[in-house]
Amino acid sequence: MPDCYLCGCSIAKGAGFRRTVQVGERHGRSRKPFSLFPSRLSSSKQFALRTVCKRCADEMDAEEAQRSDLDLDLVKTICVALVLIAIVLPVIIVLSSKR
Repeated sequence: MPDCYLCGCSIAKGAGFRRTVQVGERHGRSRKPFSLFPSRLSSSKQFALRTVCKRCADEMDAEEAQRSDLDLDLVKTICVALVLIAIVLPVIIVLSSKR
């Protein structure tokens, strides 16, 4: 019987869900002795497919949906800003040229 990778609860055979989860993280510093910037920080995250329980899978799906909603809201905000600039900028140009 497998265990959930995230919370550790037991999962009945065939009842698990496969999700890509973060399994590791590395931080490091590289040194370049004759460079203008002698050291450089780096980091990386490792991901892998793991078995999780229904509750953890539902939480992960909800977080992903929320992230998608935030991305869509950002796109909408940028589009509205561009439309407003396209409307207001010509008016400002016309008004400044009449002076």
